[in-house]
Amino acid sequence: MSGFSGQIPAEILEFPMGIFQLPNLRFLSIRYNPYLTGYLPEFQSGSQLEILLLAGTNFSGQLPESIGNLKSLTELDVAESNFSGVIPSSLGNLTKLNYLDLSHNNFSGKIPFTFVNLLQLTYLSLSSNNFSSGTLHWLCNLTKLTFVGFKRTNSYGEIPSCLGNLTQLTQLSLNVNELTGQLPSWIGNQTQLILLGLGANKLHGPISDSIFRLPNLETLNLGKNLFSGTVEFGLLKSRSLVSFQLSDNNLSVIGNHNDSAALQNIQILSLSGCNLSGEFPSFLHGQNHLEYVELGGNKIEGHIPTWFMNLGTETLWSLDLRGNLLTGFEQSVDILPWNNLRCLRLSFNKLDGALPIPPHSTIIYEVSDNRLNGEIPPAICNLTSLVILQLSKQQFEWQASAMFRKHNQNQLEGKIPKSLANCPKLEILNIEQNKINDVFPSWLGILPELRVLILRSNRLHGVIGKPKADFEFQRLQIVDLSGYATGLVIGVILGCAMNTRKYEWLVKNYFVNRGQNLKTRLRRN
Repeated sequence: MSGFSGQIPAEILEFPMGIFQLPNLRFLSIRYNPYLTGYLPEFQSGSQLEILLLAGTNFSGQLPESIGNLKSLTELDVAESNFSGVIPSSLGNLTKLNYLDLSHNNFSGKIPFTFVNLLQLTYLSLSSNNFSSGTLHWLCNLTKLTFVGFKRTNSYGEIPSCLGNLTQLTQLSLNVNELTGQLPSWIGNQTQLILLGLGANKLHGPISDSIFRLPNLETLNLGKNLFSGTVEFGLLKSRSLVSFQLSDNNLSVIGNHNDSAALQNIQILSLSGCNLSGEFPSFLHGQNHLEYVELGGNKIEGHIPTWFMNLGTETLWSLDLRGNLLTGFEQSVDILPWNNLRCLRLSFNKLDGALPIPPHSTIIYEVSDNRLNGEIPPAICNLTSLVILQLSKQQFEWQASAMFRKHNQNQLEGKIPKSLANCPKLEILNIEQNKINDVFPSWLGILPELRVLILRSNRLHGVIGKPKADFEFQRLQIVDLSGYATGLVIGVILGCAMNTRKYEWLVKNYFVNRGQNLKTRLRRN
C-alpha cells in the first residue's frame, strides 16, 4: 500500500496505529476528520513516508523524537489538532521538508534551533501555540520561504533586516507578538507580497509609503501598534487590496471621494481610532464588496448617508460605528438594508429619532448611549437570532399598545415587553438606566441562553420569587438589579439554590452589583 486518504467512517473513532507501520506507505492524508483520535507511534528508520497530513483531527500527545527517522518526508501538516509538548529537535533532520505546518496546537518550549537546517522549506507555519519567547533571526537562513506564519508565537525584538533576503515571500504573518522597533525598509521591496500581517505588536514610527505601493498586496494588517503620522489614501497603489487594517494606532487617516478607486476591491476595512473627522468618509463611495467595516472611535459627524446604506446590501456582516458624533440616518427605513448583517454597533454616538431596526440575521445589536426617542418598533422583539442586545441610556417612549406607556419624553418607561421571549438565542440583555416600572421579569427564565441580565437604575419593585421550573435561568451568570426599586433580592437567590440544590450557584453565578452584599437592597430613588 503506497497511499491512504479521505474521510474516515464515523464509527471509527480512533485511527488504527498499524497503518503508520505499513512498509511501503508513502502518502497518508486523513485531514479534517475532527472526531478522529489517535497519536503518533515510534517511527523506525527506513520509512518511505513522504507526505503526512493530519490537520483538523483530534490527534493528541507529543511528536516523538523518532519522527526524525522519516528522512523522505517532504510535507508534514498537523495543524488544528491537539498535539502538545516540546517539538523534538530531530524534526530539524528532515532536510527534504518543503511544507511544515504545526499551527493551532498546544506545543510549548523553545522552537528548535535545528530548524535552520530546513533549507528546502517554502511553507512554514507555527502560529497559535504556547512557545517560549524567542527572536526571528534564525528564519533568515530559509531563503526559499514563500509563506511564514508566526502569529501568536511569543516572538519579540525587532524584525530582522536579514529577512529581506527572503525575496520569494508572498505571505508574512507576524500578528499578535511582542515585536518592537520601526517597520524595516526592506518590506517595501517585497513586490511579491500578497499578505502582510503585523497587527497587535509594539511597532512604532511612521508607515513608509512604499508599503502602500506593493502591487500584489491583498491583505495589510498594521492595526493595534504604536504607529504615528499621517496615512493618505491617495498614496494607495495596491489596487488588489481586499483587507486593510490600521485601527488603534496614533495615526491620522486622510481621504476623500477621489480616493475611492484605491479601495475598489475592499472587503475588510478597519480604521477605528484613526482620527477620521467631518462627514461620513466619502472614500467609501462605490465600495460594493464590503463585508466588515470598523470605523469606531473617530470624530465622524452628521448623518449616515443614503449612498452608504446602498453598499454591501448582500455582503456586509459587521458594521462598527461606535464612539463617533453621528446623529442619525439620512434616509429613514423600517429595517436596515444589509440582509446578512450579523453585528451592528452604534453605541456612544448622538443618534436621534427612531430606533433603527437591523435585519433578522443580526446576532449582536448595540445602540447604548445615544439620544434615540419616539416609539420603539415592536419589530425589535422579532430578531430571533439576537445574542446581545444593548439599549441602555436612551430617550425612548413606547405606546400602550406595545406594552410601554408614554409619561414624558425622558427615558424608556412602562413594562418590559414579553415579546422579548421570542429571542431564544439572547445571551445578554442590558436595558439599564431607564424608567421601567415593573416587577422582576421572571418570564425571561424561559430564554435558554440568557447569561447576563442588567436592569439596574430602573423602577423594578416587589419580591423576586424562586424559578417555577428547573430549566429556568439555567445559564444566568450575572444579574444587576441595583437602584430604583424596593424589596430584597433574596427570593431568586434562595429559590434557585433550594429548587436546584446547586448551592454553589449562590457564590459563582449570582452577582447583583459588584462589591455589594449578596442580599443587595433594591432602593427606591
